Amino acid sequence: MNTHPTLYENLGTGSILESSSNANPEYPLYLVISTDEYGVISAVVANLPGAGGCGDTEDEAIEGAKESALDLIEEHQNSNEAIGWIDVANLKIGNDERLKVVVATHA
Repeated sequence: MNTHPTLYENLGTGSILESSSNANPEYPLYLVISTDEYGVISAVVANLPGAGGCGDTEDEAIEGAKESALDLIEEHQNSNEAIGWIDVANLKIGNDERLKVVVATHA
């Protein structure tokens, strides 16, 4: 298992990124990318439980994960619930997994 603490120092748990305007908030997503034995690629959002995506390509999986995360964030906001961000500073990933940090933007 690999631990990547330096990737998390600036973005924290995934809360909204600071910007001059919150008209289109941006959220950092820490994706654990893997491929199953059938070639299906999955992207699990490690810092937001319940969000993820899959597809035939990594791009499809990432886009699905972003959409899933944004839908989940919107559900929490509409319910006036706190978004369930978790700290991934000590995340361990398997040798057959990769970590990728992306930003999802609410339009």
